[in-house]
Amino acid sequence: MATLVPRSGRRYLDPADVIARMEATFSYVEITEEGARDHVAAWMQQLAFVTEDGRCGDAHRLIDQLEQSQDAACFIHFGNDLGADGLCLSMLMIPHQPLIIEGHGTDGQTLALIENAAAALGYELFEPESEKAATHRDTHEYAAAA
Repeated sequence: MATLVPRSGRRYLDPADVIARMEATFSYVEITEEGARDHVAAWMQQLAFVTEDGRCGDAHRLIDQLEQSQDAACFIHFGNDLGADGLCLSMLMIPHQPLIIEGHGTDGQTLALIENAAAALGYELFEPESEKAATHRDTHEYAAAA
């Protein structure tokens, strides 16, 4: 899984801006809502479970944000050169939340697409196990824009 977040000190882009930048960068961009709301609902259920366990005190706030935004969630399918060997990735977009790309390979072509998407958006790749991730968690830079 790859997660894209705004660079330090910056805010999340509005969904229309995300779409416009992706369309300006990639030769293929398609927006679909199919399955996005279900994906968000599953994420909320996981957070609710963690909250019940007492493992994450701030999860209630995130659940509320997701509940308010779930109807606006969508997938952005994107890629270049979609011929026989073309690569297409799908990114879950929930307004003012990290962008999530699941189920992708780790080959150079895939990583280049992810890096190009991050650059187009002015975002960076968030790696949960990195030292930088600890800073994001500590300063709540990844939280939704007000």
